[in-house]
Amino acid sequence: YLMTPHHLLIEEIESTLIVRINRPQVYNALNAVAKSEIVKAIEYLHCSTQLRCMILTGVGKAFCTGQDLNERTNSEHMQDLGHTLESEWNPLVCAINNSSKPIITAINGVVAGAGLTVALASDFAFAPPQNKFVAGFNKIGLASDAGTSYLFAKTLGYKRALDFFLINDTLYSEDLEKFGLLTAVAADPFIIATEYAKKIALLAPLSTQNIKRNLLGALAASFSQTLEQEVKSQRQLGYTADFKEGVLAFMEKRIPQFKGY
Repeated sequence: YLMTPHHLLIEEIESTLIVRINRPQVYNALNAVAKSEIVKAIEYLHCSTQLRCMILTGVGKAFCTGQDLNERTNSEHMQDLGHTLESEWNPLVCAINNSSKPIITAINGVVAGAGLTVALASDFAFAPPQNKFVAGFNKIGLASDAGTSYLFAKTLGYKRALDFFLINDTLYSEDLEKFGLLTAVAADPFIIATEYAKKIALLAPLSTQNIKRNLLGALAASFSQTLEQEVKSQRQLGYTADFKEGVLAFMEKRIPQFKGY
């Protein structure tokens, strides 16, 4: 790791970077430093030639409960929360969503506030049965933020999302799996995340990257724009050594050995 983190536990196991949010005393609520450390971990993931994906999880009873309000109550002055979003939260959730290498969240406990996007903006998300997901923004006089408005409106629809954010009824793992916000409900999310990481390690990295880019782009693009992006991807991938290796391995009936170029 490029630096010694204060709020994360980080280890590399084979081709997987495992990042644990380590602030159990505040239920893994994030202060400015913690957010920055997660972003730096994702940057390190991108720079590594050995790492193929990242598992993000938490220590203790919570995965992430959003903003550490101690940063708010310790200040005597009114604060520009829009600036906090622009400089801290939005870079974090964009780093998760836009990562060129897959990010898997192994949700180990309660998720609340902006932690919803940290948990659910990933590429794969697993949570235990009956895990609680709570909004809570308007209980302190705020609105949904950090991309939660987008995620929940797109998946739940306007009326159900409005109910979630205004009435503050708890959603559970089974609800989010039904809406497509979780990949699966699993008794041990970390074990399932590790299994996925091993599968990802065997894939062609550039293929993985382009599939993700095409699907994310398709969410906001027309059919014809998506076709154009697919042409760009296949043109790029068709010239790679991994494509040649994939075809050769298919013909020879063996497992391909992808290199990432």
